Amino acid sequence: MGVNAFSIFAGLGCGSLIFGLLAPHGTGPAMLIFAAAQLGVTVVASFLFRGE
Repeated sequence: MGVNAFSIFAGLGCGSLIFGLLAPHGTGPAMLIFAAAQLGVTVVASFLFRGE
């Protein structure tokens, strides 16, 4: 349970940091870049966890 909570808060913190770094370029481009990165992570994770 502790590792699960740590993962959630660490992911939220990293996501907020990355989004904050992209925000000065405008909300639209920041959302587009962030969504593309999330899609890439989703594709990689689907291949890594295919056997589960």
